[in-house]
Amino acid sequence: MARWLALPWPNDATVTLFGLARACATSSAMLVAANDGCATTIIGEATRAAVDSLVGQLVAVAPGIPETKVAIKALVADVAGAEVIINLGSSGGVKVGAEYEVTRPGREVRDPATGRVLRRITTRVGTLKITSADEQSATGTMTGGPAMVGDCVGACPGGN
Repeated sequence: MARWLALPWPNDATVTLFGLARACATSSAMLVAANDGCATTIIGEATRAAVDSLVGQLVAVAPGIPETKVAIKALVADVAGAEVIINLGSSGGVKVGAEYEVTRPGREVRDPATGRVLRRITTRVGTLKITSADEQSATGTMTGGPAMVGDCVGACPGGN
């Protein structure tokens, strides 16, 4: 099985590494291949040691890298038992496997002087885990209370 990796090289050239087992270098590129005997050269040994070190470092810190969660503002469009369809899909940042809080909008608290909405009172309904998504909508499985059409997923659109 072959793996390719491009690395920067002096004079804006690109280094192409093949296989990640052995390395040879020329003035413009470095080739890593499994059966060419280059691992015994100084550059081959150095490349292998650098790759091994980098892989070890990445493995060590990977569990500590926080998951990036995209904040969404969507509404429940359809409910069939525990299956819920929302009105936002992959083009809005929804990803398969992501989990979002589902809330039910309640009353609006308005500023008596201006009439502007100060906040919306919501009730937590449960959690929606996305199982599939296209560009404009997504489907997920609901845990917690039953969802209703119009419930908010993530934050309520147009609301506080």
